Amino acid sequence: MGTGKATKDSPSCHFSVPPCLPHGLSGIILARNIVFEGRAVIYQHVTIAESDPEKVTYIGDNVMIGAGACILNNVKIGRNVRIGANAVVTQDVPDDCTVAGVPARIVRHEKK
Repeated sequence: MGTGKATKDSPSCHFSVPPCLPHGLSGIILARNIVFEGRAVIYQHVTIAESDPEKVTYIGDNVMIGAGACILNNVKIGRNVRIGANAVVTQDVPDDCTVAGVPARIVRHEKK
């Protein structure tokens, strides 16, 4: 898997560590007010949108966002989360989960 660096992002989108972009910036849309708290793998055609420009969307450390996934509504994505391809995330996702579907639901929860 190759890595890429985000060369262009929204004015208030913050990456604490450059994300891994296996397919480059191909179709990736990032809204304002997104905080990536750590490592992230973002596949092609991912959209992270906002519903309220005054709120922040948080993406935790060690998150994989599958191709075509949409993250909506200024949610918080926990640490060690996998978001399936084409999933539509409309609610907060706790740590150590895999979510999939429309709307996204927890399909696996790792117990630590």
